[in-house]
Amino acid sequence: MLKQLRISNFTAFGAAIFDFSPGLNVIVGANGTGKTHVLKLGYLFTRAWPDLKRAGRDVIEKRAEAYFEDRLMGLFRPEQLAHLLRHGSTKKAEIAAELSELWLGGRHESPRVRGRIWSGGLNSTGMGTNQLT
Repeated sequence: MLKQLRISNFTAFGAAIFDFSPGLNVIVGANGTGKTHVLKLGYLFTRAWPDLKRAGRDVIEKRAEAYFEDRLMGLFRPEQLAHLLRHGSTKKAEIAAELSELWLGGRHESPRVRGRIWSGGLNSTGMGTNQLT
């Protein structure tokens, strides 16, 4: 389950932190404020750890970067990744999530996942358990 989503300089968001409760969460806002983007990022992050850990493979930075770039391009459909930066921002975008404990590969893991987007593409994606890398 998604516990927290942090977004900065990404699409419609300057800076935002979403804390999710167990059970039903409701996202309300005017048109064009990023509600669908929150849902897409929630989907991305809840799938990321299981997808990357599939078949017992180690999560390495290069694989994580390729995964996130592919998924962001597929979910948001920009012409290029840099188009996901907040309009007018000169800073890198950062998206980060914390998920509740998952049962994967015979053990419990509490993933925290982070990615940065800059004008040249995706870099410095960190994935780890129990800490942001």
